[in-house]
Amino acid sequence: MKNITLFLFLICACAVSVCSQENRKKIDVDLTALSDVMQQAMLLNIVTKPENYLGKTMKIEGEYDSWCPGNVPIDCSHFILFSDAAACCKTGFEFRCNDGKTNNYPEKDAKIRIVGVISSYKMSGRSLYYLATDDVVIVK
Repeated sequence: MKNITLFLFLICACAVSVCSQENRKKIDVDLTALSDVMQQAMLLNIVTKPENYLGKTMKIEGEYDSWCPGNVPIDCSHFILFSDAAACCKTGFEFRCNDGKTNNYPEKDAKIRIVGVISSYKMSGRSLYYLATDDVVIVK
């Protein structure tokens, strides 16, 4: 009986110690739990009906990329990309760090994980959608 009690205590203690801030957020859309094909399908659904997902928290894992018009770092757009099942095409989502810093992004093609809230902004009269995030985690 003592062995069972000790074992249960160790399981509970480990579960508490491995929880991170990221894991405590309520995730509405977890793309990391889906296969490549289902990720593509879900992302297509989000892109075609983004208004249905506004304000929802999404967890996504993929490769980092950015686009800087005129090579001006302050004007860069940041993206998380992932390949389809055939690894021929990449799809992704723009993200913005809530802290507003422009110098703490990972290197291009680094594998990252983001938990963020699907948000929108207007540009040239069009609504554009992105993930507002507090942290970009580099996955090794």
